[in-house]
Amino acid sequence: MRLSGWQGEFDNEGHFKAVAAKAMRQILLDRARRRMADKRGGADLQRTTLTGLADDRGEVDIVDLHDALCELEALDPLGAEIVELRYLGGLSVTETATQLGMSRSAVQKSWRLSRAWLETRLAG
Repeated sequence: MRLSGWQGEFDNEGHFKAVAAKAMRQILLDRARRRMADKRGGADLQRTTLTGLADDRGEVDIVDLHDALCELEALDPLGAEIVELRYLGGLSVTETATQLGMSRSAVQKSWRLSRAWLETRLAG
């Protein structure tokens, strides 16, 4: 429904998925913030599983993920975009490389570094 208000045109399927990933991030963040509101239970925030981005329990708070992605975006905008496309957009390495006009190996390298940074940031 959020995409129905999109004013522009999509260049290709990858562009659509990139816009959808950003919309999904905002939807998850809005939902998590609503749940954190005192009238809806406050600190009883539900956690979501994002394999590879969390501690040993395999869970990460979506608000923590958003904050970490914002920090990563300040340090490495491309790395943050790759994480968003891969995790929230569901794009493969090949699709991400095509969308960003990069080689697969460059995406994989940035993906590994960004994921390691996020794992460290989310763990402590």
